[in-house]
Amino acid sequence: MKAYPQRLAEYATAKAKWDADERQWNADNAKNAAYMAQMAKFNDDFAAAVKEGRQHPGKPKPPTPEPVRPDPPDGGPYSGFMVGNLYNAMIYPLFNYTMKGVLWYQGESNDRWPQQYGVMFPILIKDWRQHWGEGDFPFLFVQLPSIYAPAKNPVQNDPWPPMREAQARALALPNTGMATTVDIGDPWDVHGKDKKDIGERLALIARREVYGEKSVVDYGPVFESMKIDGAKVTIKYKGLGSGLVLGVPPWTPTHVIPPVSTELKGFAIAGSDQKWFWARAEIKGDRVVVWSADVPKPVAVRYDWADNPPGNLYNKEKLPATPFRTDDWPIPERK
Repeated sequence: MKAYPQRLAEYATAKAKWDADERQWNADNAKNAAYMAQMAKFNDDFAAAVKEGRQHPGKPKPPTPEPVRPDPPDGGPYSGFMVGNLYNAMIYPLFNYTMKGVLWYQGESNDRWPQQYGVMFPILIKDWRQHWGEGDFPFLFVQLPSIYAPAKNPVQNDPWPPMREAQARALALPNTGMATTVDIGDPWDVHGKDKKDIGERLALIARREVYGEKSVVDYGPVFESMKIDGAKVTIKYKGLGSGLVLGVPPWTPTHVIPPVSTELKGFAIAGSDQKWFWARAEIKGDRVVVWSADVPKPVAVRYDWADNPPGNLYNKEKLPATPFRTDDWPIPERK
């Protein structure tokens, strides 16, 4: 994992290069401005020479192509590269206000550092609570939705699956809640249009955890444990609600809701060689049994481990199962 001091060192290096590029840009721009002034004078002199019938003046030599200003080293005010930009501008000024709670809808600009995010997101929550000085106020957040083309491989080594896992680590803090939205993303719009269902899922968490409506089911199936029995793996869940079912998303980008499948999808299974295969899966009461003919001795299971996975496990309250993995194998970090 890239430590925060290393990020600062990377920024310092990028800032030094940007300073040099900026100085060069200013110098080139000054040359360009001087050339434009020379061209304006040439045009005047040329017109006068034509009118007076004398020899035309020589045209000034153009400089290098018009200079392009370098991008700032932090990628601008909304970049995840330099930690602190948004905090200083948009959070610090609010500390004199009272705080009831936070609804946090995560962006994606820092998805290249999922391991680091899993450490820093809880730090952010604790830091805000400390600065507001109002105790452990509710902090409810949205897990990343689906994005890009539907998954073709059983496990996808892209940034979003480990980012979802990193987000879920914040649930170890008191008075936190996470709305799973892996079923309602837009493949080609990172800012998906279905905010209604996101808001409703956050509201369910708030009703139960903040306002004390304990009869409300506020989350879908969440992995609790697994048991290996020969070639099959039994997954135990919490968040069962009224029971496990095959379901469909409440929204799609085409506004066409597909029919409920007869096959449970989204599960992948692997042996000790860490080679993943699509798994067959079946609901057995309050558990899911997973297996594959390609993996006679399974050791690990993952569910919806892709940018845009096909999972269709829900509870009867129509809340989706949260992506998970049972292994602790290293996750490659994008550079």
